[in-house]
Amino acid sequence: MSLLTILLYIICLILILIFLFLIIGLQFHIFLEFHDDFFGKIEVNIFKKIKIYKKEIPEKDKEKKESSKKKDDNRNIKEKYDENEDLIKDVIENNKAFIQIVKIIKNYVKHEKTNGSIVYGLESPVSTAKIGGFLWTITGILNSGKNTNITVDPVFNQFYLEFTIDTNFEIKLLIPIIKILKIIIRNPTRTIIIKLIKILRKKDESKGEN
Repeated sequence: MSLLTILLYIICLILILIFLFLIIGLQFHIFLEFHDDFFGKIEVNIFKKIKIYKKEIPEKDKEKKESSKKKDDNRNIKEKYDENEDLIKDVIENNKAFIQIVKIIKNYVKHEKTNGSIVYGLESPVSTAKIGGFLWTITGILNSGKNTNITVDPVFNQFYLEFTIDTNFEIKLLIPIIKILKIIIRNPTRTIIIKLIKILRKKDESKGEN
């Protein structure tokens, strides 16, 4: 058997496994928390018991390094918002596509539970209200499902952010991915997604340099 044939078999096997994951569905447990510092935990299972992915943020071997930077991160959170303010404005102004994506995901998600709270504020009351309207629309869609309770509370005239999200859910990905792709390939959503990818890539490159 040639090397090329073996590679083709491996590629076919990988594609079959990916297709099975999309059809059968995956179970997620996601916990995200920001109170002065950030902590996250993501677990992905298949058949409810077989764990295929697990990640904690920050990673345990980086906790000391991250904790030494914590004060700088807290002090610079407003700067991070300022750097991405144009992208956030684009999302708010073109929110219909993103609201539609949330509706699609909700329709194909089976919740065990979702609890969360978001407390945020900007120095501009107008900007605070605009982001609040977007967040209330999103959480209103999610809260209409069973076992879901996410609250949003604005703080005016100051920059402030804290949140907690704890969710367990199951989703079959094939149909949602197809529907979401149809949305994000159209402008202005496509342009916004490209901007986001560039920001994330730039962030990864800066981490690599450090």
